[in-house]
Amino acid sequence: MQNPRNDCLLNEVISKCEILIDKSNCNCLHDLTFCPSHKLEGCINLLEIETLASPISPIFFTFVLNALGNLKEVFGYILKSSHHTLTLYVGLKTAEGMTTSLDILKNGLKSSYPNSKFRELSPKESSLILEELFNPSCYHTLSSAIVIPNNTSSSNAPINQKLVDLMGNEDFVALFLASAITRCEIKCLIDELKLLYTMLSSFSETNYSFSHSVSKNTAMHISSSLTENDSNTCVDINGTLYARNTSKYTLITPSLTTPLQNSRILNISIGFYQTSGNVNTNSQSTERAETKGCSDSKTNLHINSTTITNSDALSFTSQNKLVIDLLAKLDILIARLTLASSGPLFCFGAYFLSASSATSIRAAFTYSGLATDELLNTEDTCITTWEDYDDVFPKLVDEIRNFNHLSFAASPKNECVTTATLITSSELLNSFYFPYLDGPTLNL
Repeated sequence: MQNPRNDCLLNEVISKCEILIDKSNCNCLHDLTFCPSHKLEGCINLLEIETLASPISPIFFTFVLNALGNLKEVFGYILKSSHHTLTLYVGLKTAEGMTTSLDILKNGLKSSYPNSKFRELSPKESSLILEELFNPSCYHTLSSAIVIPNNTSSSNAPINQKLVDLMGNEDFVALFLASAITRCEIKCLIDELKLLYTMLSSFSETNYSFSHSVSKNTAMHISSSLTENDSNTCVDINGTLYARNTSKYTLITPSLTTPLQNSRILNISIGFYQTSGNVNTNSQSTERAETKGCSDSKTNLHINSTTITNSDALSFTSQNKLVIDLLAKLDILIARLTLASSGPLFCFGAYFLSASSATSIRAAFTYSGLATDELLNTEDTCITTWEDYDDVFPKLVDEIRNFNHLSFAASPKNECVTTATLITSSELLNSFYFPYLDGPTLNL
């Protein structure tokens, strides 16, 4: 359990939640550094939809999207509205051979959308069309919409058909891009969200308790003591000491002779000293002691004690509304990803290009309004617009032309922010499903 008073940790966890859930950095993409992916463009193949009839059942095409997602393909759906004419393209991007993926897509379109007509374009044709559709010099504005297309209301479905109806005679190009992610990446994201949930839970509420206690003790002690001692000691000491000391010695003292003047005398001196002695000591001592005693002690103690205690206690719980709301969003997001983790998930983003700023911005907001499910409280929609006078504008257009989501680096940890959100294949189908009935003529 984390310390609820650790404000630094709380701010760090909230910032992480804002990045993963609220995607706060997506609202300031202009302040971030663009990071191109530098992925090759020559592996994109397009199918031009000449006639798209009503499907047998929309749910059937989700099986096709699941298969493409399992192959980790990038799925692109291009809608061009120009001079009352609609042109539709479906594209696939892969790092390997396109045969299997294209066969899955073509057979799925034939089976799910009977009576539809489409034409497979060669890689060269696909490249030329992409260069024409995403030529930066032809557009004034690029708008990006980050939204989960989960609105299945009958008044708004199919979403793109309603989008074209509401946009009327305005000309624009829309790209709906979905790149599959692996199950390992999904699991890592779920584990990270669960860890954040655990860390954030300790900050949701704090319990406070205060108490005051007064205690008074009155005591009376009565003690009486009686001690009797009786002792008798007897000591008897008997000792004998005998000592003898004998010494014997011989002493010869040297002599000194002083000669007379001018006479020679031979002097000889001999000295000898001898000492001898004998000491005998005999000591004997005897001691005897005897002590007898008796002690008798009696004590009587009586204690009378009275204790009076008065205690008051107050407790209350303080809740953090910001943390509680984040926990609710985390819980919904974890449940959503866990339920969808059995199948492929896609990083999805919608992009709108137009020579008119008003058209590009209105198309992004119109699509966002049609696609948003107000009951799905996981993340807010985000729309960002770049004008052609921005230095990075040509690079952004070139990036989506190569079927790459826009990526940006956020300080201080250089976290990657993309213009995409996680959706399921059924939510992707809400944007792809386009049985056109009324309105502008579909390009033949």
